[in-house]
Amino acid sequence: MKILIIDDDKNTLEILKIHLSKNHEVTIYFNPQEAFEEFQKNPNYSIVITDYKMPNLGGDEIIERIFKLNHVQNFIFCTCSYDDELPKIILEKKDFIHVVSKPIDFLALDNSINSILEKIQDDKTKA
Repeated sequence: MKILIIDDDKNTLEILKIHLSKNHEVTIYFNPQEAFEEFQKNPNYSIVITDYKMPNLGGDEIIERIFKLNHVQNFIFCTCSYDDELPKIILEKKDFIHVVSKPIDFLALDNSINSILEKIQDDKTKA
């Protein structure tokens, strides 16, 4: 499965890449705008994993932009601030967006990925 990861923390990117590359094709981006441009050129990612708070372009904005290109894109939204209210887009599109806390809980991340994989398989079976 192809996964696009967007985070402004290079250490987090590398850790996620190492963890997920064992079973998936992973592309990482430190710059959210470049990641969005990549998605525009190559929209065939099964999952987009994005950080919430990033300079210039936040994870919620990335999700909104990508949904305009693919209204059924699956996301994993990573945040360390549950104190803040979750962005409106997360609540509106909850069938397509999983939320995982930071620091990354790898069990929760793997469970979210497996859940998305099952959903993709179910959708293919129904089609």
